[in-house]
Amino acid sequence: MQEKIVLFITIYHAVWIDSPTTNISFDNRIYKNESWIKEIKTLCKTPEVHGLPNLKWNKKFCIPLENPMDCRFLYLGVIRTHSKTDPRTSTGETLVGKVKIPLPEFFTKIKQRFNLVRPEGLGHKARGSIQLAMEMKRL
Repeated sequence: MQEKIVLFITIYHAVWIDSPTTNISFDNRIYKNESWIKEIKTLCKTPEVHGLPNLKWNKKFCIPLENPMDCRFLYLGVIRTHSKTDPRTSTGETLVGKVKIPLPEFFTKIKQRFNLVRPEGLGHKARGSIQLAMEMKRL
């Protein structure tokens, strides 16, 4: 029987991902998180949460990796949903911040905060951070 290699991810929380001075009440701001590895067609979505300035998901994911040597990064986006003040999009969602994180080495657990950026004009602007943990293991 061949061993499987799995990436375990825990998305804990995000802080200061949105400006609290905009004209939206904290309770009416709804956010979710989407994470993926480009080489794998699995999209991990957290449930939607309300409020600011700190969002808590505490959601765990397990992603099997068929060819772990081909997988290099976890891509992650924090998305505001159901907003009445954002420009209308076909999905009703707006990207608030994103990050590209190198995957950990085998049997190494990382737990840290990563800075988020958001597209703005021709570049990017820093926008809060997200706390998560990752570990790659053989099962």
